[in-house]
Amino acid sequence: MFQYRILKRFSWAGKAILASCPYLFINSVAVANCIVPEIPKKIDNYIKENTYLQSKKKSGRWIALDKVISARDLEAAYECLSDKMLKTYQNKQLDVPQKYRNWKRVNDVSFYAPANDFGWVNVFVNREAEKYSLNQYTSEFKEGSIIVKEGYTFDISGRSDIGPLFYMEKMKQGYNEESSDWKFTEVDVDGTYAEMGGHNSELTIRCVKCHTRRKDSDFLFFLKK
Repeated sequence: MFQYRILKRFSWAGKAILASCPYLFINSVAVANCIVPEIPKKIDNYIKENTYLQSKKKSGRWIALDKVISARDLEAAYECLSDKMLKTYQNKQLDVPQKYRNWKRVNDVSFYAPANDFGWVNVFVNREAEKYSLNQYTSEFKEGSIIVKEGYTFDISGRSDIGPLFYMEKMKQGYNEESSDWKFTEVDVDGTYAEMGGHNSELTIRCVKCHTRRKDSDFLFFLKK
């Protein structure tokens, strides 16, 4: 699965990615059609300073991309994509995508998360899960806790687009011992979704396998400090 996503990302270079957004100035970062035009130049400069990337050619530019994106770039892209993200995620079959933006946002600046199509993410939590904002494991989460991770991507031209939405909901004790009673759901960029115990449930197996690495912290990853 990860190999597929890496190949897909490399194929984006030079390929049109649909996005719609008026021309914006956000904290002095100009964004047109969800493109941050300074990104290619920043990549060039980074590669000049890190010459080992020159031999990697296009892959070197992707590596540099992840190093040069600033907090202002991320804020500008997110502001541009925000409405499009919600329209894509709000599947009538799912209730969480309809309301998660009203919950507490844990992070101030979007952070890099390879599991989200190698993109940048924001995390939101409902009231029952607000202790997640402590950014450390203290105790198991109670039934009804929901943690949401929305994502977006950049390509080496500076263009950004939406990524998938993931969320996990703590169910009643005994729901699923293998997932510590967490129910995993993913909404993909085309609006299709996979829900543990429901639609396309088999696609959530990889979520459980990944989070199993955090059995000692109630299957949760926390933000890097």
